[in-house]
Amino acid sequence: MRTAKLAAHSFVKLRRIVKEADEKEGTTSTDGEELPESLSSALPTFMETFWSLSSHDITGTLDKVIARVLSDGGVSLEERGLRAERLRKLGQALQALSEATETATATSSGPQGTAECRRFEKAFVASMANRA
Repeated sequence: MRTAKLAAHSFVKLRRIVKEADEKEGTTSTDGEELPESLSSALPTFMETFWSLSSHDITGTLDKVIARVLSDGGVSLEERGLRAERLRKLGQALQALSEATETATATSSGPQGTAECRRFEKAFVASMANRA
């Protein structure tokens, strides 16, 4: 439910930004490198929505795969128990990697984050230019 609400919120915000951009189209510079302020401020919403939708899709897929792997009638109950244990270990390894990445990201320098944001902004502007 949270994913649908977030997607709807993002859509409304996007519509408002497009309307605002259309109204300002003739009054701003044509420099494609700079994002309008409203669009820049909306990027976190878009990224959060994208992440939420991706996360929901991945979680759903994993749930189906795990259910099939653990309920496979073609293998013994003992083998299914081993599969469950291995899946648990895999999950722990992925969580440890995620936590290590989170820690590394939190301690990384500010300019790198800014460079990544600029790269994303340029890609976003280019994709918008291709649609026009």
